Amino acid sequence: MLDWLFRIAVAIKGFDGLIEMMGGLFLLIVPISKLHGWAGLAIYELADDHHAFIAQAITALDNHLTPGFALLAALYLLGHGAIKLGLAIALLRQHYHLYPWAIGFLLLFIAYQAYRVGYDHSLGLALLTGFDAIVAWLVYLEWRRHLQAISTAPSVATPSSHAL
Repeated sequence: MLDWLFRIAVAIKGFDGLIEMMGGLFLLIVPISKLHGWAGLAIYELADDHHAFIAQAITALDNHLTPGFALLAALYLLGHGAIKLGLAIALLRQHYHLYPWAIGFLLLFIAYQAYRVGYDHSLGLALLTGFDAIVAWLVYLEWRRHLQAISTAPSVATPSSHAL
């Protein structure tokens, strides 16, 4: 059961990493003027429905969108997404030597996200942080299971170099 949960959670993290990388590429490719134009459409939508969550998020992002911010956000999304996707692939391919690295990166992400939750009071980010904590726990359990399997496996006898 835990093996199944581990694979599903890691696959979700990998997919999330791919989506982040696509978002980073999107920010690099699409001109800022086009993004501001789309934000104008969101403002039009807000005039009709003041509770439109996505339109509010786009409008808030548009207020901070400068070429420098877009580049920084694109680089962050590309780097963060690449790390998540690469580690997810390594974990799913059972590259056990990378499990501690995956746990370390997840703990760094969790620490940063926890800081942001305290700063922004974002329920969505708090849920994402909780999911990351579960994934880190599952990776740890899988890594520990692998280490236990290695320690209990019968050792292979090597031929003696002192044969007469």
